[in-house]
This record gives sequence, C-alpha cells and structure tokens, in this order.
Amino acid sequence: MKNKILPIVSVVVVIIILLLAIVVSVDSDNNQFKEFEDNRNREVFKVKKVAENCTNCIFTINEFSFGPSDYTKYEESYDFEYMYSTFYEEGENYVTDYNKIKNKEGVHRPVFLAATLNTDKSVLRGYACGVINDKAYCIEGSKDGSKYKNNVKIIKEAYKDNLDQCFEGLGCYSCGKENVEETSFLACKDGYVATYYGEDLNCRLVATEGKGTCSDYDYD
Repeated sequence: MKNKILPIVSVVVVIIILLLAIVVSVDSDNNQFKEFEDNRNREVFKVKKVAENCTNCIFTINEFSFGPSDYTKYEESYDFEYMYSTFYEEGENYVTDYNKIKNKEGVHRPVFLAATLNTDKSVLRGYACGVINDKAYCIEGSKDGSKYKNNVKIIKEAYKDNLDQCFEGLGCYSCGKENVEETSFLACKDGYVATYYGEDLNCRLVATEGKGTCSDYDYD
C-alpha cells in the first residue's frame, strides 16, 4: 500500500512546487514594476505655474508614455527606459506656457496634454487640458481611477456657468456639447480622461495603454 501512495504523494509535491514557482514568478514581475516605479527620481522639475490647476506642468500635443501598459506587463522582457517619456528641450517638444501652442495660422489650440516631470525630465503625472474663458483646466489620468472625484470637481469649476451641459453616467462624468466649437471634458472612474474641441481636436490619456495622445488636425 505504501508503495502505491508514495508515487501519488511525489506527484502532488511536484505540482505544489511548480504552482509555488509560478506564484513567485508572477509576484516577482509585479514587484519588479512596483520597485521600478517606487524608486524613480520623484523630485519635481519646477516650472512657472500657468494652468489654473496644474502646478509645475509642461504642455504639449506630442504623444507620451506615463507608465507600463496592460500589454507590457505580460511581456517576457521589460524596457523601462521607454515606459515614461522624457522631454528634453523646451520649445522642441513642450512649452511651459500653453498659450504658445498654436496652429499654422497662429490660433491658440484649445485642447492639449500636460505633464509634471521629474528633474531627469521624465513624466511623473499626465493630464488632458482644455481652455474655457481663457483659462486652462487640466484633468489627470491615472492607473487606478483615484483622481476621478477631483477631476469631477475641476470640470464643475470650469463649467460652473453651464452645469446644465454636464452629465454623469456609465462610470463617467462629462461637460460640454458634442461636435461644436467649444471645449468639452470627460473623466471616467477607470482613470480615462479626455478633452475635445469640435469634431477634429481631442486629447486623451488611456491608462490601459499608458499613453497620452492628441489629434494633430490643423496643428502639425
């Protein structure tokens, strides 16, 4: 009887060891991401405050990365260097005054992206911004949706004279009219944020992709 039980016990032990190895491996991968993010230089690059609620923000319409995406988390190798975009020279790919973002005719762009950088000039936090009554308001994208309530507060402040244009539903809060030449805002509980102007201009941050992007129609 013992001879029959021993092989079964051995198989069970091997299976348990393999399962533990998988758990440790997954844990190691997750800790690798966590450790990398926690150990980044978080000293903020100081810039003049221009946007009403975006202290030390730089402004751009260029695509940028603000962390690992849901796709890169499951890849076999990680290229951390490119998971957080780096902005080098002011004027080349970012400005510190959003009024300098203009199209070919010199018209100010009403929607754009913003970011805070560390002193190595890599992205710490990302925002989608829109101008209303000559003031820029920026709502923050996040991985966990933790900024949702604050984003709603900011949108309400921007739309305080037109709250009848605001709606909440399907996990999102939005203000503004669609497909008209006015600035609109959208913030969702999953961390997605976006700003729109008319049919062609928009900027958004998608947490699952770890990306901030803008349409460049008429602003290339």
